[in-house]
Amino acid sequence: MKTLKDKILEELTIDSSRLLEESFDQIKKYLRITPAGAIQLLNVEKLTGEEQLILYMIGKTYAKEAGLVVSDAVSNAEFMAELTMPKGSLLPGLKKLRDAHKVHQIKTEGGERGSVAHYIALPRIKAIVSEIVQKTS
Repeated sequence: MKTLKDKILEELTIDSSRLLEESFDQIKKYLRITPAGAIQLLNVEKLTGEEQLILYMIGKTYAKEAGLVVSDAVSNAEFMAELTMPKGSLLPGLKKLRDAHKVHQIKTEGGERGSVAHYIALPRIKAIVSEIVQKTS
């Protein structure tokens, strides 16, 4: 007889690799990941600010799955540095994505008072990538 733990592990556990594999061919048209885990977006000039933010977070999720980074959460400072996006563009873009329930915000330790980071829940990635593909094709 199976224990509850066995049932949970067999029937309720999500395989993150499978979820990311579903969008792999589409996402590789938009980004690359360096061996150090840095995300490089492709054809940035064709992407809106919100698309850049969300694709960067998706790239971090793939980098985490590959073991290149420890966390898929992206701080505001990282967004500004890596996407060369000013705070005046970044904050409204992130709020719009949060309000659309595409990304989640978490408080981070250390750094500035009130430091936050953002990430995308794995089950949302496939739908978000499909939406971006439709808009940019």
